[in-house]
Amino acid sequence: MNFEIKTKPGGGIRIQFGQDALTRLVRPSQASEDEYLDAPPQDLAFWLVHNWWRLRHEPVPSEDLAIDALPASWRLAHDFRSVEGGYRWPSAIVWGGDDLVFATAESDPVGITAPVQFLASARGISVPATEFESGVDRFLNTFAGQEVLGSEIAALRSERLNADYAAWRRVEAKLGFDPDAAPATVMTEMAKLASLYGSVNIEEAACAAPGDAAPSTLESLIGRAQTDDAWECHFSQGIHMQTVHSPSSAPWQAAEDVAAAVRSQLGGTDSLNDRVLANLCGTQPVAFAEVHTAKPQYGLRVTDQGVDRVVVRSRWRGGRRFQFARALGDSLLMGSHPGTTLLGPIADSTTSRQKFQRAFGAALLCPIDRLRSYLPEENPDADDIDAAAKHFEVSPVLVRSTLLNHGIALAA
Repeated sequence: MNFEIKTKPGGGIRIQFGQDALTRLVRPSQASEDEYLDAPPQDLAFWLVHNWWRLRHEPVPSEDLAIDALPASWRLAHDFRSVEGGYRWPSAIVWGGDDLVFATAESDPVGITAPVQFLASARGISVPATEFESGVDRFLNTFAGQEVLGSEIAALRSERLNADYAAWRRVEAKLGFDPDAAPATVMTEMAKLASLYGSVNIEEAACAAPGDAAPSTLESLIGRAQTDDAWECHFSQGIHMQTVHSPSSAPWQAAEDVAAAVRSQLGGTDSLNDRVLANLCGTQPVAFAEVHTAKPQYGLRVTDQGVDRVVVRSRWRGGRRFQFARALGDSLLMGSHPGTTLLGPIADSTTSRQKFQRAFGAALLCPIDRLRSYLPEENPDADDIDAAAKHFEVSPVLVRSTLLNHGIALAA
């Protein structure tokens, strides 16, 4: 099973996540490892019920940060060390996505003075969301007959089965709020925006800028899209849409497949200059020029009568080219889901949709096979990366991340 919580007599708990036991540990008094920690299962059950919506649907603020560097308010709902009861839990977090649920675990430092030393170490591992849900449900079923906990489990199940309640709870979670903790005015505004632009898009915007200001931030960006800060784009005019669908389930792989399909329509083009990229986006090359206007909190693509208007966050040419490429990728991705093309955040959040955008933009502008051909065979250094950035007309950061994401070691 991909996700399972097992218990044994005496209160031992084992949490299996994919191939990893997050509870793998060693006790100073024992020579062998164990995968069961000593803690009352009820404590974990209460924590799972109270935080279920955020665990299932709220993304992690950053996948690059150490667990303790993440916001404390976020960790309360996602870090197993937040389980009450006074027992020691592993440094491990769980967070949500649309189709997958993710986890990261950090092992205890060697030589730590504690009753147990946790050994699990994994970053960004995932299981299907349906497996996570069923695993939690199997565990909670064992407490369904208890008076207090049983009633809370029943209430959670009732909310999950009610489409309207579930939609409300998803938005709360993606905004970073516990159930019923979001201000009513915020939720009312989010509901109005969902009726205009679709719930899928509004939930994506909630992840892009969580918190009380989410609706006002989005409304400001929508207004900005009608000004000279935005650029009109006709994303479909230079691309045969039927060629850019991919069956791949991993966002980065699907994005690279789609980008390769788009590039195949361009022939043997190596780097995409401003004219070629502008043609793909159905806009003007001047859209990529450096600007000095105030940066919005995130970028946005807004569709009106089949025409997109795009606000990008970056002021610099390389960053603007990348964000327009991301907007193109988002248009292609959401075009396969009728009714969802009206609005597309271009953000730093960690949702699958944003991962697709970033991987598509990188693969379109700086595909790994052409980047490898341009660079030295081994350990490119800073000068090599700067030269590649100029050649592909992207930022050095994009070149570096592309290489690292494909397992290519860089010079020290």
